[in-house]
Formats: sequence, C-alpha cells, structure tokens
Amino acid sequence: ETVAKGAFLLAVYSAGLGIPFLLAAMFVGTFVGFLRRFSAYISWVEFVAGIMLIATGILFLTGGLQIIAFWLLEAFPFLAQIG
Repeated sequence: ETVAKGAFLLAVYSAGLGIPFLLAAMFVGTFVGFLRRFSAYISWVEFVAGIMLIATGILFLTGGLQIIAFWLLEAFPFLAQIG
C-alpha cells in the first residue's frame, strides 16, 4: 500500500532469508566437531534413511500412508486443526 510498508515487508523477508545463513556461519565450527564425532555412524544413518524412503514409497503405492493418516486423525483429533 505504501513505500514504508513495502520496505518493511522487504526487510522482514530479507531477514528471514539471511538469519539462517548467519546462524549457520556462526555454528559451523561446532557442527564440524559434531560431524567428526558422528562420522562413524553416518553409514548406518544413510542405511536407515534408505530403508525409510523405500518403506514410504511402498506406503504411497499401496495406499497405506492414507490409512496411517486417517488413524492419526482419529487418535489425535487436534491434528486436523493444524493443516
């Protein structure tokens, strides 16, 4: 509506894009240390993630994901309010 409102929205948008990168840069040293300690387990994490992807694909193809979604909505009705 106004230039000031447009500038404010642009500033908020820019901060939303920039802040995650600044945080990542600030904690990259900590993350590298964690990655060195965690590197022995990465192959297991990749294996488990692959199995989960395959299982998710099978659930998509068979309609099982829809059954799980309906069960979750019945068990936790507040989830319907989220999205």
